[in-house]
This record gives sequence, C-alpha cells and structure tokens, in this order.
Amino acid sequence: MYTSLYIHIPVCVKKCTYCDFFSLPKADLPPEFSFKAFVSALISEIKAKMKVYGAAGFNTVYIGGGTPSLIPAENVELLCNELKPFLRSVIPSSGNSLKNPGYEWTVEMNPSDINWEMLLSWQEGGVSRLSLGIQSFDEKVLDAVFRRNSPEENFSALNFISCYWKGDLSVDFIAGLPSQTADSLLEDIKTVLNFSPSHISLYQLSLEEKTPLWEMVSAGKIILPSEDESADIWLAGKNFLEGNGFRRYEISNFSRPGFESKHNLTYWRLNSFIGAGPGASGTLVSGNTCIRYENIRDVGRWLSFWLDYSGGLFSGESGDGRRDVPMEVQCVSSADFALETLMMGLRLCSGINADSFSRRFGVDIYSCVGTTLDKWAERGRLRIEGGRVFLTEEGLLFLNRFLCDCAEEIDSKRNLFPSGESRP
Repeated sequence: MYTSLYIHIPVCVKKCTYCDFFSLPKADLPPEFSFKAFVSALISEIKAKMKVYGAAGFNTVYIGGGTPSLIPAENVELLCNELKPFLRSVIPSSGNSLKNPGYEWTVEMNPSDINWEMLLSWQEGGVSRLSLGIQSFDEKVLDAVFRRNSPEENFSALNFISCYWKGDLSVDFIAGLPSQTADSLLEDIKTVLNFSPSHISLYQLSLEEKTPLWEMVSAGKIILPSEDESADIWLAGKNFLEGNGFRRYEISNFSRPGFESKHNLTYWRLNSFIGAGPGASGTLVSGNTCIRYENIRDVGRWLSFWLDYSGGLFSGESGDGRRDVPMEVQCVSSADFALETLMMGLRLCSGINADSFSRRFGVDIYSCVGTTLDKWAERGRLRIEGGRVFLTEEGLLFLNRFLCDCAEEIDSKRNLFPSGESRP
C-alpha cells in the first residue's frame, strides 16, 4: 500500500499572531534540540509507522510547520536521502522531472529564508512543489500580524524562485487581515500572477481563541474588517482568480487545471495518511471506521522517545512489552467517521461520490442525511448530479450551517451504523 506522509516542523523564528498550530520560537526549544537530532527522530518515527500502516511508500509528502525552510541544508540532505527510496514514481524514471516526477512532495517556505543553498538542497532532494507564505505585500498588513517576511523579501523570494526553481509553486494569501481591502488583495494577487504560480490558497482569516491576534482584537488594539467586509474581500479575490485561469476546487484553494494539491485531497477524501513530528496527527482507515494518532505537543518528550526507539511494537499504550509512545490514539466510530467524511468531502467543489460513500459505510448517503439534502437542494444550495452530492457556490458560503444540519441528522440515526469501533 502507498499512502501519504505529513511531516510537522514545529519550529519558527517568531509566531504570527493568528497562528494556532503547534510551533515554538527557536529560543524556546529544549536544550537537547538540534535539527540533526530532530531529523534522525523523524526518520525513526516514519519507518516505525510505515510498519503499523503496512505502507510500502508514499504517493504524496507534505512538510509543514512551523517553518520547514529553517532546516539547514545538510539536514535537508539527510532527510531527503532517507525519504526518496519510499516515493512512488508512477512513470519511468527517464521521463521524470520536478515538473512531473510521478509523486507530489511539497515543502512550506517563508520568503525570508529563500537562498540558493536552501533552495538547491530541497530541489536536489526531490521536492516537486514549494508552498510560499506570501499573505500580503502590504507592510502595514504584515506588521500587524507579526509576519517575519517583508514586502521586499516577498519580491526577492519570488524573483529567486522564478529564476532557479524547477518545480511547481503554490502561494498562500489570507483575506480579512488588519488594514486589508479588496483592492489591496487584488493588487497582491496580480503581483503574484506575474511569477506563474500553478496553485493559490486564499484563506479567510479565522480568529482563533487565545491566539495573540484574538487577544489584541479583544482588547481593541487591532481592528479587523467586519465580517461582511472580510467576505467581500475574499469574494473579490475568488472572482479575480477564476477570471484569470484558476479553478476553485476546494473552499479555499484554486489551481491551474491539473495542479490541485494531491496531498490535501488525501485529507478531504478521508484517506489514510501518516503524521510525523511533534503535534502531527495521522489517520489509518479500516473499512467504515478509522484510528487517529496525534503526537504529543512536547518536542523534548517526542525527541527522547524516537531517538531511543529500537523497533518493536507500539500502539500508543504501555504494557505487554510495549513502550509508552508519546501520542494519543482515538478510535473513531462509524457514525462519526461518516460525519467527518461529509465535513471534509463537501469542502470540495466536486463534493462526495455517493457510491463511494455507500461502499465505505454500507449505508446510502440519502439514508444518513436525506432530510438535510432535500432541504438544502430546495434552497438551491445543494445539487445531486452524476452520482455526486455537492454544494453550490451559494451553499459553500454556508458550509458550517450545512454541516451542523448533517450532524444533527446523523446523530438521530446512529442505529444505521455498526456499533463496533476500530482498535489500535
């Protein structure tokens, strides 16, 4: 079996104020941390989990964070050399290139970190796609959310990549940031299109509780665009992208034809994937249920375990000769997994394949949420065509409300699903 791999690099120079992902500024890392030790521990964890998953290798790899572009070149080389034998190439090696290698391998980059040595190390290592966190070219906007990259560094990184990078480029923007307007976002997107990205993520700012930005907004120190203004900013960006050759294929993601993120499609379709690194999670699908692994958010404990690991059994539990692995294991019931499948699959503009849903759960999708589907279809916010269930453009604007309706209906029909759960 070939699966997907997510690697989490929980290290940054400083945290953006809106970020609620697990990461630590370099100054707060434990004294035993080094990137050499970290990469060795990653390799140990990946190989061990491949055995648990029965994985022969990977179709897609995604390295996120944190800031993966902080990894020194010599440690990048070590990681890439260990991963390359497990990458699935589906076309003959003579036809492979970074533009068409037969697999997808993405690494997130901060524009401030782009230099020749770093870029070359990832490129020679086999990475096929860069994900560049631009967010904005407006200095006031970047400063307001403590982004480390300046407008000048954004331009410099894009120029450097366009000259020397041989793979694909994805760029991230956020709509609804402080001081942002629809016009300023459109100028940002126009600027980026000059550098020929094949994929653009346009997220709407989510104000996560307890983040520094949430605290500053709550204290009145920063004023965000109103909810309606934020929606208008995002819609302006969406319309511009669609008018310039990009197709919206997921609620926040746009691509040139054929350049959708295959790795993220693994998440949205609720397929198995391995997660490695502190704070990373993974999913192992088994029929109509799944097991979810979530690594501890403690760099020191994670390092200690995987650097000392010498093989053998593990399941997240101690006893019976097994070591106490620093992760939590959740056994997801069939009913909850069905709801998750709806929650993730209906983020896609193509929606959910009704036959695939029935094969996975042994229950027709209409039997699960038929009342909700009828109600939303009558409002013109959902369509059922060609064996697919999908939300319309208007329906996607109300995705959370739709999912709440689905959750209520599935909760009232749990008797449709087997009571058994997966076990580690």
